[in-house]
Amino acid sequence: VAVVWKYGLVVSLIYLLSCYGLIIIIS
Repeated sequence: VAVVWKYGLVVSLIYLLSCYGLIIIIS
C-alpha cells in the first residue's frame, strides 16, 4: 500500500509541475 501511495504522490507532483510549466509557457 505504501508503494502505491508513494507512486501516486510522485505522479501528482509531476502533474502539478507540468501544469505549472504549461501556464508559464502560455503566459
